[in-house]
Amino acid sequence: MAEPTDPRTPLELFPDGPELAPAAERGVVPADLAADQDLMALTLADLLPDAHGEIVLVNDAGVTEMALLTESRLLDQGIAAGHVTSDGLDVSGMAYYAFDSGETLYLPPDIHLQLLPDIV
Repeated sequence: MAEPTDPRTPLELFPDGPELAPAAERGVVPADLAADQDLMALTLADLLPDAHGEIVLVNDAGVTEMALLTESRLLDQGIAAGHVTSDGLDVSGMAYYAFDSGETLYLPPDIHLQLLPDIV
């Protein structure tokens, strides 16, 4: 994986997903959020789920704020207890967000996630 040139792109998608440019650079973030240089923004559609619709993000660079743009409705959220993904990743203790699209996003609980409508 190439060394990121933007300090806002340290989130890695497991397992071995693509390196994603921040949504602000791709023009899919509202203008007021694009101006916030500390906010990592991705679209749910850009993230690749495993066979069971699970997406796991890890944070090795100390990102504390993240925006997720999605057309899907949030059905449930919380802290995962005793769960291992189909790819063998233990997500126990991670925050989870389950969407009506069938996808569940797992990420470290210290990341504040803002859910925003994907209007593009």
